[in-house]
Amino acid sequence: MAEPSDDFVQYIQKLEKEKTGKELSHQEAEEAVNNLVGFFDLLLKIDRRNKLDNKESENKRRRINKNSNHITGRNVLVDPRTT
Repeated sequence: MAEPSDDFVQYIQKLEKEKTGKELSHQEAEEAVNNLVGFFDLLLKIDRRNKLDNKESENKRRRINKNSNHITGRNVLVDPRTT
């Protein structure tokens, strides 16, 4: 992971001081920035995985529907146990 800019680290230090009154060292603020970036990186990976899973599910549903249309000549899903 790339090092955060000093400006952003200083911004986090200022924000923490304003919100809690606690002064963070440069190292503590840098670690907070890295944790924040890591958290959003994880959220992005989860979102991408979910979109891929949803796309695969949709493709599977379409294949099933297409096969059903071919077999029945209708645009509905047919439960093979009922036919």
